[in-house]
This record gives sequence, C-alpha cells and structure tokens, in this order.
Amino acid sequence: MHSPLLDLAATSRGEGTVRLLWGQGTGSFGAGPSYPVDPDPSSIVTGDFNADGKLDLAVSSRVNHTVSVLLGDGVGGFAPPITSPAGNDTGWLAAGDFKRDGNLDLAVTNWGSTSVLLLPGDGTGRFGAPLTFTAGGKFTSLTAADFDRNGTLDLAVTCEDPNSLIILKNDGNGGFGVSAEYALGAVPIEISSGDFDGDGWADLVVTNQDDTGATVLLNNGTGAFGRGTNYFPGGNPSSVTLGDMNIKMGRSTW
Repeated sequence: MHSPLLDLAATSRGEGTVRLLWGQGTGSFGAGPSYPVDPDPSSIVTGDFNADGKLDLAVSSRVNHTVSVLLGDGVGGFAPPITSPAGNDTGWLAAGDFKRDGNLDLAVTNWGSTSVLLLPGDGTGRFGAPLTFTAGGKFTSLTAADFDRNGTLDLAVTCEDPNSLIILKNDGNGGFGVSAEYALGAVPIEISSGDFDGDGWADLVVTNQDDTGATVLLNNGTGAFGRGTNYFPGGNPSSVTLGDMNIKMGRSTW
C-alpha cells in the first residue's frame, strides 16, 4: 500500500494568496495553482470544515480581521473563500471539534490581545458568532490537544508580556477557563504539542524568540506540566515542527 503524496499549501502575505505545491513523492514539489484570500494572510490550517471527506483550508487575515475557508474538491481544486469575522489582528489558528457537535471549529488568537476566540463551525465551512475567552497577557500562538485525556480538546496559548504559557481547559461544551500558567523565556512565539516521552500524554514545545531557544514541557499525567527543559539555546528560534526524523527504535532523539 502506497502512502499518499503530501502536498504543501503556503500563504503569501505580499500577494494575499494561498499557493499550492504538488508533492512528487521524491521530496520535490511541482508548481500548483494559487488562490486569492483576504490581505496579509498569516496562519493556515487544514481540516474538513464541511464534512464531505475532503481536505479544506482555513486562512487568517490580520488586515481584514477575518478567517477565509477554501473548500476542497478532493483533486486539488478549491472553491472561492468563505469569509467570517474573527476579531482584531487575527493571528494563529487551531482547528478541532471543541464543542463536540461533529463540526470542526476554529480557535483564534488576536495578536497582542488578551483574548482567544472560538469560531463555532456549522458544518458548511461557515462559522457562528465568535465566543471570546480572556486570560493572561498578550497572546501570540496556540495549539490544541486533550491534555488531561477527558475526551475534550483543550488549548495551550503562549503569551508575551508576561512571557508565559496558559492552559485553557475545555468545559466539554466549547467554553474555556484558565487551569494553569507557566513561565517561559523571552518572546514565546510558537507552540506545538506531541507525546515526547511515550507515556500517552500530550507534551508541549515552545520557541522563545529572544531568549532560551526551544522549551519542552512534559505532561505529568494529570494535564499539568513540569518545569521546562531548554534546547537550542540562542539563535532566536521562531518556528517548530514535530516528526520522527531519525526513526531510531521507533523513538526520536533531539
């Protein structure tokens, strides 16, 4: 059985477009089409927003304060964007069924604000009125995972001023409240989650752009996190991704 050929979708801030590159299965990519979206697109995520079994794209626009959803046809084509309001300075996106109604929702940070928005999906690629949750300092990025393994997706949000990580626990209906806060290095800029120690609990990694490199925080098995360990000191890291790069006995090493 052959693995699917992975393609790439990237935002172009200067053009206000999403560009596609078709995977060749050799590590190289061929040129694909581009699709216009609202100006200054920043974050992009994939998901099946209209529940037809085909991947769609959601893109945030910092200038127009919107999220655009491009519905995929399953063969590389996308419909014109469906645009929804998403607060001021729309930033990082995370997709998930936060309300547990079978429809994909979007969690959104607004750059420099103290709020996270939840855009409830209606199953057609459109979203209802944003729900606002306020906590902590100026939010930069976020990721979603079931940190306490209770069957609902929670959020981990990085903050600048103060430099910290805030865990927003899902109440089971798409409502969020602060459950914990952890200190980070200067200017935490991006966050991602994965099981780094193989215990079945979602851990976190954060890049601190002006300070301590990448900080890994391990889940203690209750949904809380221990003191972070820093890697890649210096170098002003800005972004991070996860994967088993060396396939060593099924486990990766840093």
